[in-house]
Amino acid sequence: MAQKAVAWPMRSDLELCAELPDGVIRMDLLRRNSEHSTSGAVELRSVSHLRWWLRKRMRVLRIPRSELTVATVVMEFRTDRILTNRAKLVSFDWQARTQFSTQLRAYEGRLAVQHIWHSRPCTSMDAEDDSEVEPDGS
Repeated sequence: MAQKAVAWPMRSDLELCAELPDGVIRMDLLRRNSEHSTSGAVELRSVSHLRWWLRKRMRVLRIPRSELTVATVVMEFRTDRILTNRAKLVSFDWQARTQFSTQLRAYEGRLAVQHIWHSRPCTSMDAEDDSEVEPDGS
């Protein structure tokens, strides 16, 4: 699940994280919420997607949802390793760990470092600049 969390971020989530200070995001898949270590509660679409994937895997493995007592994904990110123009491009380094527990067992997963580039959407200033370019590209 740690690999899935880092490999499957939603573009809107990356944009939200680009606005946050480097830190840790804790996603509770059972409670359907997420929290940033310094900014507090954040709404990430990835929580729903990861929850859907987890429920699908549990069905395949024949594990009743009611047996799951803990389902958390903790993702630490930093954006300062590679300097970029943050208005256009953000470099993310991610580390993730997961914890899933039932009454009988606990499972943990880890992913050391995963690098992701995020191209930011055009700003209104960029759109104004583009409007001055003729349709033929000149």
